[in-house]
Amino acid sequence: MDIKKIKCKDLVNAEDAEIDYYNTIFNKFYKTYSDDIKIIGMNFPVDTGEQQQYLSHKIATTKNQVYKKFLNIKLMELEYISSQITEREYYIMHFAKNEQDFREQSISIRVVLENNDLAEELTKEKKINIIFKMNNKNTLITI
Repeated sequence: MDIKKIKCKDLVNAEDAEIDYYNTIFNKFYKTYSDDIKIIGMNFPVDTGEQQQYLSHKIATTKNQVYKKFLNIKLMELEYISSQITEREYYIMHFAKNEQDFREQSISIRVVLENNDLAEELTKEKKINIIFKMNNKNTLITI
């Protein structure tokens, strides 16, 4: 079993030719890939830790009180975003009966989806977090 992230595209603002291209790639994938797959959609909190860290540093180093006031407002906005807003991420999980089938499936996914920039490999920690989240639905996990 393995998990890969599906890279989401902005289809609302995309041109018709681009939408047709993505549909064609997924159509090709579904026709050529005959083994079991599962498409997973999960919500994760938006990660604003890096921006919060930068703003905290700027607040600590600035001497301009007016500037500091606006930085504090921005920091509070980022804290609200990270605690209240989630982003939707999609994953594709594929299963194999043996190691040979697993290699063939991975190559198939890599050739069709990853080479067309529609999927990407995940780190081991992220895969563990996804499986943990699937088994513990009420927990908050930042990825």
